[in-house]
Amino acid sequence: MTPSIRTKRGFTLLESILYISIFSVMVLLLGRIGIDMLLSRAKTHALETVGTNTSFLMEQIARDIERSAGITMPVAGNTATTLSLSMNDPDEDPVVFTIASSTIYRTAGSGKAIRLSSSAVDIDALTFTNISYPDTPGTVRTVMTIAAYNPEGETAYQVEETSTTTANVRITP
Repeated sequence: MTPSIRTKRGFTLLESILYISIFSVMVLLLGRIGIDMLLSRAKTHALETVGTNTSFLMEQIARDIERSAGITMPVAGNTATTLSLSMNDPDEDPVVFTIASSTIYRTAGSGKAIRLSSSAVDIDALTFTNISYPDTPGTVRTVMTIAAYNPEGETAYQVEETSTTTANVRITP
């Protein structure tokens, strides 16, 4: 009779623990990478939203200043949170920019106030400084602080930007 050789089937307890440990570490690493990707996507979206809104608002304000007939408020040398511009077109006179409830509004003539800023952002600060020299058409410096709307206080959405622009009234014949 020949002794039977027993073949090895299955894993030992030590091998099973080792494989489960390696698998667990891999799953944790992949999970962390996935979470980081989602957070960076959220941060990128917040940055784009703030940047796009900032560009749009500053361009709109500068364009209206440039095509206005003059600056009504603030008076030369002063700063205010409201900008009032006299316009050549009687239907648009005056154009007023103001901030209320973290939102920028534009009113033209006797029309209704139109919301300019997106609901995805909060306007934390808006100031207009009339830096005109005497006997000049007028110059306004606009400073705006804008942040991504973040009611839950999540760090991924904590984006804030302060922008400054200066625009001159253009004299048109």
